[in-house]
Amino acid sequence: MSVPIHGRVKSLIEGPVWKHLNISVHFANEEQAKIELPVANELKQAYGVIHGGIISTVLDMAMSAALTTTLDDMEFSSTIDLHVSFLRPMFGKTLFGEAKVVKRGKRIIVVNGEAVDESGNVIATSTGHFMVLKRK
Repeated sequence: MSVPIHGRVKSLIEGPVWKHLNISVHFANEEQAKIELPVANELKQAYGVIHGGIISTVLDMAMSAALTTTLDDMEFSSTIDLHVSFLRPMFGKTLFGEAKVVKRGKRIIVVNGEAVDESGNVIATSTGHFMVLKRK
C-alpha cells in the first residue's frame, strides 16, 4: 500500500532541518499530516527527556506539512505564531507529530497539532497561524 504524501510535501522534506533531525513522513495529504522523529540522545535534556524546543519544532513541521497540502504551486507559507502546551515529559524513543488544518483562509491558515509518543500518550498540543505568501 502506498503512503499518500502530497507532492509539495515531498519537496518540503528534502530541506536540511528535516534531514538533520532524521524526520520521516507517515502521510501528508488532504489537510492532514503525521511525521516521525526518532529520539536521539542529542535531543534530550540532562534529565533524559526530549527538549521542549525539539517538541515544538516537530509540531511546527507537522503543521507545515499539513498546510502545504493546501498550497498551489505559486504559494508558500511562513509561521506567524506557534502556541504549544506541554502536557507530560517525553521519555520515549519515537515522537510523532500529527496535524490537521482547522481553517484555510486567503492569507492565513490555522492548524492544530499533537505530539504523541510511541505508546499513544499525548506529550503536547499546539495551534499555529501561518501566512500564505506568493512566489514572485
